[in-house]
Amino acid sequence: MADQEDNLQLQNIFNPAIPVPPADNIQVAPEPFDAGAYPPPPNFPPHIMLDNNRHTYRNWCWDIEVDNVWIAIPNSYEQVREIADWAVYQSYKIRPVGMMHNWSPIVMDKGATAPVANILLVSTQLLNRQQFAWQGDIPTATFGTGVTIETATDYLEGQDNKGKGLAPGFSFINMTGPGDISLGGALAVGAHGTSIPIEANPADRLGGSLSNLILSFTAVVSDPANPGKHILKTFLRSDADAPAFLVNLGRAFIVEVTLRVVPNYYLNQTNHFVPIASAFCAPEFSGLPRSLHKYVEKSGRVEVIWFPGTEFAWVKTWDEVDALVGNTTRQPYNENFTFLSDARNIYVRNLLKSKPWLNPAYFTTALNHVRNNAYKQLSGTSRNMLLYVKPSTLRLTALGYCIQISRADIQVSVHDFIQGFNSIMKGYPLKYPVSGAVELRFTSMDLTDQLGMGEVQPPSFSASRSVKAADPSLDTVFWADILSIPGINENTYPFFAEMEQWIFDRWGDKVRPEWSKGWACTTEGEMWKNPDVIQRIKTTYYADTYEYTRSTLAKYDQNHIYTNNFLEVLLPGANNI
Repeated sequence: MADQEDNLQLQNIFNPAIPVPPADNIQVAPEPFDAGAYPPPPNFPPHIMLDNNRHTYRNWCWDIEVDNVWIAIPNSYEQVREIADWAVYQSYKIRPVGMMHNWSPIVMDKGATAPVANILLVSTQLLNRQQFAWQGDIPTATFGTGVTIETATDYLEGQDNKGKGLAPGFSFINMTGPGDISLGGALAVGAHGTSIPIEANPADRLGGSLSNLILSFTAVVSDPANPGKHILKTFLRSDADAPAFLVNLGRAFIVEVTLRVVPNYYLNQTNHFVPIASAFCAPEFSGLPRSLHKYVEKSGRVEVIWFPGTEFAWVKTWDEVDALVGNTTRQPYNENFTFLSDARNIYVRNLLKSKPWLNPAYFTTALNHVRNNAYKQLSGTSRNMLLYVKPSTLRLTALGYCIQISRADIQVSVHDFIQGFNSIMKGYPLKYPVSGAVELRFTSMDLTDQLGMGEVQPPSFSASRSVKAADPSLDTVFWADILSIPGINENTYPFFAEMEQWIFDRWGDKVRPEWSKGWACTTEGEMWKNPDVIQRIKTTYYADTYEYTRSTLAKYDQNHIYTNNFLEVLLPGANNI
């Protein structure tokens, strides 16, 4: 139980006026790079930049970290092609990287040590083209894959929409909460946001993943006429091989994309603090005004954050409105009450690692902090309301899954998920396996009927590609994440493994992982290592779709350079099936 001193330590987490103790077990800044000890890649093209300052790959939650890795920074698509050719003849693997906002080991394997033999990171930061164009009456935008979501949406908002939207410029139907992630990275994992069509806007059929909005793209692929060489190839969405690239997990290198965009719109966000007995009620009470089902039906855009064991859920709703109303903003990242410095991130880790029994009090403190500081209502353009996560948000790992359901089953699905979570938690009395919130969101499936390209396929490896396309009642994707601080509690990953198994037992083949997050957990305390779960994940895409994706990506990577040890298990090349 927390005493007075403990409670003061918890309060200090969210009080920037009070300094926190220096870190003693996590180094925020990597060790200086020793170029003499780790010479640059051999025979690398001298006109292509190599980063002489930053040589550390670190994922979002700091639990995958590899020092002394060389990073190339090409300034053109042609230079990416040159790097691919170089990689073949030097027997290197190349891994595209953007802002490194990712959890899973699709870029660098967890446990890799430095120097990493024959692996080169290739940054997309200078692949930053931006262009808006109309294709007939369809608004489109072309971006280099290094452009961030924040930059892309700012550019779109500055375009003339000719009065077709109430807000200035253009936007996306769905977008990620963080803006400082590269567009290429977001597309590679099928990033999704939150929204489903509602009665007030039933024509909205461009939901699902951001990847589903791709109309065409350019990738660096093997030259079929010249083994060992690469070409820049542009694919239309209607091309037979295109769907395999749209969510590729880094098994391809896309340098440019053209996306379907929509006239911009205003959103009004309301922060509700709802008793969990109402938000997560049994389905027979879904008609009550504070059930989650009712919030989703009314607003379409909903996010739930619940600190386990507390009596209130933080429910955010975004309603589309005709004009700015009430309290307004003209900039993104308005939830400044959730931002923590690196030092405070480390302070929280150290505190909960040394005193795990503070977890319940920490959750209560966090909830009270949010309730006391969150605005009741705020409105702005879509980008200014939907971009709210900064790097200074608490660095958490996540068990991330999506479940494909009927919209009519939203309440029963949420109720069952929370019941399952609580039931498994009872098996860990006083072990405190979870040190973060439960986060719930909803989108539609990847629908293609309003892309304006005729009959085209959704991204083949997208979590929001329907598992039963012939069943129109399966129309909603329920995204559920369980967040926790990595590395502070040996019970976290065993708990995740149990929860993961429970999810599969409850929803069967309607379950798919959120590729960027954590999945395939083992009871021994590892993520992405459970072979039975990985095989089960493959089967949820069914043999034809999985094999189409795997073989298509392998066909365009004949020299086997866009891969790593982890991807060789999940999406192997032709020689490693």
